[in-house]
Amino acid sequence: MDVLKRREYARIGKCGETVQVWLQYVQFAVNHIKTADDVESVRVLFERAVSVAGQHVSKGSLIWTAYRQFECSLLQHLETEGVDCNRQRDICVGLFFRQLSLPLLDTQDTYNLFLEWSSSRLPNIPSLAMDNIKLAVQHTLKELLQILSFEDALTSSLDTSVKVDIFKSYILREKQYGKEAQRVCILYERALAVNPLDQLLWLEYVHFADRHLASADTVLGVCSRSTRNCPWFTELWRQRLFLMEKYHQSSHKDMQGILH
Repeated sequence: MDVLKRREYARIGKCGETVQVWLQYVQFAVNHIKTADDVESVRVLFERAVSVAGQHVSKGSLIWTAYRQFECSLLQHLETEGVDCNRQRDICVGLFFRQLSLPLLDTQDTYNLFLEWSSSRLPNIPSLAMDNIKLAVQHTLKELLQILSFEDALTSSLDTSVKVDIFKSYILREKQYGKEAQRVCILYERALAVNPLDQLLWLEYVHFADRHLASADTVLGVCSRSTRNCPWFTELWRQRLFLMEKYHQSSHKDMQGILH
């Protein structure tokens, strides 16, 4: 894989990833597979993509679909070669299950696709297992129904301030129900993509990231983007310097980078 392109995509990956950017990233990687090691590298990249963007309610399925298509194409190749493909089949099934456990807009379509796919690939799957999958999907659809009003309101609204207010209510709801931190972060990213100059929302996001995200690089990345978008807001700079010290990244070189 071209080293310069790899570095460029890695840099983009730290800058508030959109689903579209991740799709370009993984598609570039897939198109440059030459060895078995490259296949594993692409898997790692897909895992990174779904961990960051896979819970985007309206667009996350695009990442999961690309991942599934990649793994299913490998399965088809192994089947054509006539070699043992049980492990690869399990990988494909696992991706279906993982996606179907998330409240994404096309959950029902994905489930229908799984039923069609499993009828030919998993003819001997026990009926009890299929019943359990059906129950899990029903739970996911119920959860999706609870947030559809927010997604519908965002789709129908054209006013920036209204959209941001909807996102704030959406974020509050997800926090109150104790949803996974990355799911909340995706909402912050979506809201700030609508209005990147909302200084108080950036500050709220910085505090949330610091409390709930394990990666120092991710937290400091949020801080960096907050000051870049709202350089006039001194509290964001104060938080950034505080967190750099907290995560032991307050060297003279780092400070020089901020000041210049």
